[in-house]
Amino acid sequence: MARQPNDYPPIMDTSMVGELLQMSPVHVRRLAREGVIPAYRIEGVRAFKFKRDEVLSWFEGQRVDLTNAADITLLENQMAAAGVIIDTDDYA
Repeated sequence: MARQPNDYPPIMDTSMVGELLQMSPVHVRRLAREGVIPAYRIEGVRAFKFKRDEVLSWFEGQRVDLTNAADITLLENQMAAAGVIIDTDDYA
């Protein structure tokens, strides 16, 4: 059975955040280095630490509203940059 968000400790490491968000720890570290996801680094320690509640709040803010033309355009641009081809005639 999958773990629930509250099953994770209040302070998490990169692998725990990856498991919670179902993404690789490498991607979590990249997001942390780029300042995209809220993260902490203790002086003298290389590893990132994350507050569970901040990660969940950040995640909730990432929702894409596909009724919003700007979000649709952003999603289409991201997919195009990733090499995904969409035939919009299929959706007309």
